[in-house]
Amino acid sequence: MAMNDVALGTLPGVSPLRTLRANFADWRRRRAIFWQTYRELDSMSDRELADLRMCRADFYYLAKCKAEAAV
Repeated sequence: MAMNDVALGTLPGVSPLRTLRANFADWRRRRAIFWQTYRELDSMSDRELADLRMCRADFYYLAKCKAEAAV
């Protein structure tokens, strides 16, 4: 096995294209979950957010955590 194979993360028997497709599919899934969560939070009124003790500045972090936990 060449040093480039190790550096690029390619292993014998595993197609680099298959790995790339899987990584891209995971990224798309996480992105979809992120935006779905972000839109749900953004649709809440200020009163609802105050009841939950949240502010709009938290949306990015919360959506990112949800997306990372889902995959």
